[in-house]
Amino acid sequence: AATAKLRAQQTGPSQLTLGDAIDEYIEAQRPVLSPSTVGGYQRIRAHHFPALMPIKLSKIDRKMLQGAVSQEAKKYAPKTVKNAFGLVTKVLRWNDVPVPDVQLPAPQRKPKQYMQVGELPRFIEALQGDSREVPILLAVWCGMRRSEIMGLCWDAVDLDRGLLTVMRSLVQDGENNWVLKESPKTSACYRTIPLPEYIVERFKLIPSGSGAERVWTSRVGSLTDHVHSVCKRAGVTDTSLHGLRHTFGAAMRYMGVDDGTAMKLGGWSSAETYKRTYSYVFRDAEDAAMAKMSSLLTGGNS
Repeated sequence: AATAKLRAQQTGPSQLTLGDAIDEYIEAQRPVLSPSTVGGYQRIRAHHFPALMPIKLSKIDRKMLQGAVSQEAKKYAPKTVKNAFGLVTKVLRWNDVPVPDVQLPAPQRKPKQYMQVGELPRFIEALQGDSREVPILLAVWCGMRRSEIMGLCWDAVDLDRGLLTVMRSLVQDGENNWVLKESPKTSACYRTIPLPEYIVERFKLIPSGSGAERVWTSRVGSLTDHVHSVCKRAGVTDTSLHGLRHTFGAAMRYMGVDDGTAMKLGGWSSAETYKRTYSYVFRDAEDAAMAKMSSLLTGGNS
């Protein structure tokens, strides 16, 4: 990075290679980026657009960019290509290099399967007694992210008042090590969640710690492993820990909870994101809507 900066001072930013420019950008932005974002940028630098990395910024044109994107699309999912190209465009603009229009691969809209409202009680019942019961309950019942659950420390848990404060997150750094970040994903993620008595009572069974000691120190992936096992035990739609967060968002809308309250509880800052990405319509609600439509159009004779 120091060599890249010296070269930029001597020859101008546009004479940097894309690889050197990305290295310089990462170092300049590191103080204001989360460890997970830095790690993501470094992985893009190491694994994506290999043909572009040795090319000087001044030589990169539309044809070259489009060719590189097309090559990436043969190996990676559209979302991965979009994210990787997003870093390239940031770096080009940061160096005052115009970014031409480039056609990115169309997103894949595959229907996703999430747990349905009628399956939730069976899932909760099958979860009882599981060694990961409480953290999984925090995902499906309180809408917490995996990073928030695994980053939860004892000073953020008040069982006497039945409150839990989301104030940290566990993320991966540039070397893929799990590190405790002293802040959640965004400012909207910082929130206090009222815990139902059901969860409080189970929380009290966990050996308690103090201060900034993490509540759960097990392998991060073990949570999702347990979710799959519980789904199988309950005979419900298989999902992931993040899928349970989707279920939480859908349940909020299904029950008629106003968007503002649901967004505050789940830590969403964008109403559009909440409605489009983190909530979906239960099939029961779709069936009920169509039944009402049929009744309306047939005069109640359907």
